[in-house]
Amino acid sequence: MSTSLPNSIVELIGKRYLKRDQSEVLRLLSEYQLNDQAYRERVLHCVIGLAGRDMTRLLHFLECAREDARNLIYWYEHGEQSRSQFLNK
Repeated sequence: MSTSLPNSIVELIGKRYLKRDQSEVLRLLSEYQLNDQAYRERVLHCVIGLAGRDMTRLLHFLECAREDARNLIYWYEHGEQSRSQFLNK
């Protein structure tokens, strides 16, 4: 299992986060591990997309990914409204 992050994730962090936050974001995201590296990359893209630049949201969505990454992917791909509907059931 690789602990390094895919280049696409590192580049996205460089674009989205302030320099002072980048090393912490890299550290946090590198802790998320899956055997399937393509699926891991997809999940991490979703985490970053849902979190925006908010570190609290980043931590929240990383925890969601650890619980069930399928939910996270669904929320990202189907918008915030789907997340609200899912959580209100």
